[in-house]
Amino acid sequence: MPRRISYGAVVRTAVAVAVIALASCAQQPQRDQLDRIQADLSATRAEVAQLSEQIERLDKLIRPPAPPRATVGIAGSPTLGNHAAKVAIVEFSDFQCPFCRRFHSETYPTLKERYIDTGKVMLVYRDLPLDFHPASKGAAVAARCAGAQGHFWDMADALFDGQERLGAAYYHELAGRLGFDAAAFKSCLEDASVVNGIARDVVDAAALGVEGTPTFFIGRVDGDKVVDAEGIYGAQPYAVMAQVIDSVLKASLKN
Repeated sequence: MPRRISYGAVVRTAVAVAVIALASCAQQPQRDQLDRIQADLSATRAEVAQLSEQIERLDKLIRPPAPPRATVGIAGSPTLGNHAAKVAIVEFSDFQCPFCRRFHSETYPTLKERYIDTGKVMLVYRDLPLDFHPASKGAAVAARCAGAQGHFWDMADALFDGQERLGAAYYHELAGRLGFDAAAFKSCLEDASVVNGIARDVVDAAALGVEGTPTFFIGRVDGDKVVDAEGIYGAQPYAVMAQVIDSVLKASLKN
């Protein structure tokens, strides 16, 4: 992420440089020298202000704001954990996204141990393959086809772990490693309905205001929906995720 530049710090530095410049000219004080320094300082202020605006715009592009509270459908999506859990995490993700990989390697293991494996929370996966990740849609298809043989999460873990190898050869290698029915897997990879299912996730993500991956919605389970779900954007650390989960869990006890 771009480091924010302090306007005040830059201006203070420019002033210090000006003072040093004046000191170095003390033997021959010239009005035009002072005028040039003041003009340079004014130009520096203008450049810093312009640069700050550019950085702010870029920061918004790189890190969109978290989406608002929402109701998120989960019917037909891969789930992990207790189906009777009152709280769910809905993850919109992309198998070629490096930040999604970071979440699954750094934050997900502890969330799984403390919330999912204990039955408190259910994890729901929804696809959002981004256009500038050319292998992400094929990987999403492979994961869904693995899910048809009961191995979605095994495939998901392998896809994130081997992100640099995404492609048909790797998917078939994993299918063999996981003991799939090879013919059924191959047929599924060519099934247009699988791609259509991914497209529905993309449409739903856009309707929810999701602008990047990973994006999470954490809320109360109500049938085939997660309601009053709080949005979280980015590969957040465990502490951030846990704070929201605990708050939703506490609120769910009142319902």
